[in-house]
Amino acid sequence: MGRAAAIWIVFFLLYFCSMVGAGDIKLFCVTGMHYGVGETYEIALLTLFFALIISVGKLFYHHQYLDRILYFFQYLDKCIHYRKLFPYYDFREKVPGTWLRLSLPLCLAVIIWNHAAYRW
Repeated sequence: MGRAAAIWIVFFLLYFCSMVGAGDIKLFCVTGMHYGVGETYEIALLTLFFALIISVGKLFYHHQYLDRILYFFQYLDKCIHYRKLFPYYDFREKVPGTWLRLSLPLCLAVIIWNHAAYRW
């Protein structure tokens, strides 16, 4: 249970900023209970790498890459100007291609991590 709590604390900040959902946190907590904290951080890095690849593909597919980059820099400017963290994105907006569930990247990361861990 302590493993899941350690993972939850790390991902809560991302949840607070509306960068991940509660379901994503639950998936990482279960991963943490099974693999342990150290391995879960490695899996989380792989997950973020696969999420990056999928997100870039979605940005190009939906032709939103310039809008999203501008939105990101406006968000940073707002946080720096007010010296406060704000939710990054309102999930109630139903704009296609603007959010990604981490279940698929996490599944890919676990498969790759298991293959690499048990191969050596």
